Amino acid sequence: MHEHGIADDIFQALLREAEKAGATRITAATIVAGEMSGITGDALIAGLEHCCEHANMPPFPVQFEIEMTSAKCKKCGVQFAIDDEAVCTECGCADIEIIPATGVTVRHVEFG
Repeated sequence: MHEHGIADDIFQALLREAEKAGATRITAATIVAGEMSGITGDALIAGLEHCCEHANMPPFPVQFEIEMTSAKCKKCGVQFAIDDEAVCTECGCADIEIIPATGVTVRHVEFG
């Protein structure tokens, strides 16, 4: 249930941004979580709704997206999505660095 703690952190950050923008409410947000973050969209959205409830604010629509883990070729430097073969899509080299998608980002937010 770490999504609720993350939801609270996101909510507080959104409130700070709303205040900076002179807005009175949050009207929509897009949140991206890495596939290896262990975060589920339903739990994160429920956590944000809970935060809204405690702040006496109406809930806002949240679009939740997953960022996939990628790789970077050590030979040519191209970053690419990993597939079953795990070789560079540009040069075919198998000497790659895995770039795990573990973070959480607010990609977009709208205020009212």
